[in-house]
Amino acid sequence: MGRKKISGERRAQIIEAFRRCAVRDGVWKTSIRDIAREAGVMPGIIHYYFKNREEMIELLVEDAADVHFRNFEEYISQFDDPVERIDKAIDFLFSTEVIDDETGRIFYDFWSLAKRNEKVRMSFVKVYGKFRKTIIDQIYASGTQHLFTDHEMNEIASMIIAIFEGVFLQWDLDWGNVNLTGMATLTKLMVDKYVQHKQELSADKKARKTRKK
Repeated sequence: MGRKKISGERRAQIIEAFRRCAVRDGVWKTSIRDIAREAGVMPGIIHYYFKNREEMIELLVEDAADVHFRNFEEYISQFDDPVERIDKAIDFLFSTEVIDDETGRIFYDFWSLAKRNEKVRMSFVKVYGKFRKTIIDQIYASGTQHLFTDHEMNEIASMIIAIFEGVFLQWDLDWGNVNLTGMATLTKLMVDKYVQHKQELSADKKARKTRKK
């Protein structure tokens, strides 16, 4: 048990060193030797704990995402009202807690790698799946899930993620023309409008059934 704990801690230490190197120098320019130097270990130690650099990239993608998921869940857990929780969840997504220069530096390289490497792409598939599930869980908690099919809830989650990533890219490259608070407000209005539309359809459907009786 102690050996497994030490192994886990050493792997985490190496991944954290990889993250620091990637932020500072870029993923493309970071070598195993650079990571070893940053972690304070010999290059052979890295080869002992990881099959290859690809495995390290997969873990770093998931680890970087998990940090944001934990922060997200911790933040929204402060709010008891489920509707308010969705509102605050969108605020959090469009805050500098998530949209920051350090995250951007790493993920731009990862997105590029994912287009060329199937295993890295699958790491993103897992992250996006978790991201969508987190958003869908908030829809269920709000009590509005009866308005949507599973496919529609998945689409809502995908839309929010797409807006978030587009805003992230623009803010990072053209920050003077992107207001994160304004983007969060517009996203909430779009979601609210869609919910209102589905509520109207549901009410109309019930009214038609009542008239038939």
